[in-house]
Amino acid sequence: MKYLAVLASVAIGLTAGSALARDLVVVGWGGAHSAAMEKAFNEPFAAAHGISIKMENYTGGLAQVMAQVESNNVLWDVLEANPPEAAIGCRDDLLERFPLDTLPPGADGTPAAEDFYPGTLHECGVGSAIYSWLLAYDPKHFSGEEPTSVTDLFNPEKFPVRRGFLKAARGTLEIALMSDGVAKDQIYEVLKTPEGVERALAVLDRVKDLSVWFDTSAQGTQLLADGEVAMIIGHNGRFHQAIEVENQPFKLAWGDQLWTTGMVIIPKGTPLRDLAFEYVRFAQSSEGQAAFTNMMPYAPARRSAMALVDPKMYPYLSTYEPNFATAMQHDTDFWTEYGDAVNEQFNNWLAR
Repeated sequence: MKYLAVLASVAIGLTAGSALARDLVVVGWGGAHSAAMEKAFNEPFAAAHGISIKMENYTGGLAQVMAQVESNNVLWDVLEANPPEAAIGCRDDLLERFPLDTLPPGADGTPAAEDFYPGTLHECGVGSAIYSWLLAYDPKHFSGEEPTSVTDLFNPEKFPVRRGFLKAARGTLEIALMSDGVAKDQIYEVLKTPEGVERALAVLDRVKDLSVWFDTSAQGTQLLADGEVAMIIGHNGRFHQAIEVENQPFKLAWGDQLWTTGMVIIPKGTPLRDLAFEYVRFAQSSEGQAAFTNMMPYAPARRSAMALVDPKMYPYLSTYEPNFATAMQHDTDFWTEYGDAVNEQFNNWLAR
C-alpha cells in the first residue's frame, strides 16, 4: 500500500504524458540490471503518470553526458553512474544539483538523510544500490582449506592456483594493499603517493604468473566456469546470476569486501528536469529500492528498505550483517582527486 501511495503522491502536479516534449529517457548498465530497473521503476512510474519511458544502456563514463550538455542538446534524463562520475560531473557543472531534502522518508519514517548509508548521497547524485568487490571461487580446485577473503588472491603460497582480476585499478589496488598489511583506514593515504601505488603494484607482481585479467564480471565468471581460473574478484550481482540462474557451483568469500554504491545522476539542462527529479524520488524510495533488490541482488542504499527485501536475497547482499562485518568502504573523494594519476600508473604496469 505504501508503494502505491508513493506513486500517487509523485503524480500530483506533474505534466501529463501527452504534453511532454519527448519520452523520459533512463540510462542503465544493460542486461539484468536494466531489466530490473524497467520492472521496479520504469513501468510503475510510467503507468502512474501516463507517460512513456525509453530505456537506453551505456558502459559508463561522462563523455556522452559532456557532449550533450556542451551542445545544449541533452537527450538523457536519468543515469545510473559510479560515485566518482557523480563527483566529477558535479565539479565540472555537467549535472543537476539534486534537492536532497525532498527525498521521501524511509519506510519506517526515518528521515532520508539518516536512512541512506554514509557516502551514498551527493549533491549531484542519489545512492541507488550497494555493490561490492568480493571473491568467488570454484571449490573443486581446493582440496583442503578454502579462501575466505579477497586478500587470498594475493597469497600464492597458500593458494597456488590461477586467479582472475578485473582490469581496473579501482578496487584492485585497495585489496592489494590490504593483503600487504596496510590498515583499512590507511589504504587511501598510502595510495595518494606514487610510491604507495608502486607498493600495491608490487603485490600484484607476486601473483603475476598466476593471473588472468578480464574486463567485466561476466567474463570473469565465464573463466571460472570454464576452469581457466580457480578464483576471481568481481561484483556480487553477477555471482548471484551464475549461482542461482546458471547453476554454477561457485562459493563466495565475503571477507574484507570493498563496497560502494551506484549513483543516480541527472544531466544538466534536461528539458524534463522536474520529471526526472520525481522519477528519482520514486525509484530511490525504500519501496522502490526494495523492489529492485528483489530482482537484482544489490543491497538498498537505504537501511529501512532491507525489511522489505525477500530474505532469500540476503546471502548475496553486501550489507547483510554476516557479509558486512569486515567490509571496507570505497572512497569516492580519493578516486575523484587522484584517479587519473593512479590509473595511469596502473595501466603502465599492465602494459609492461
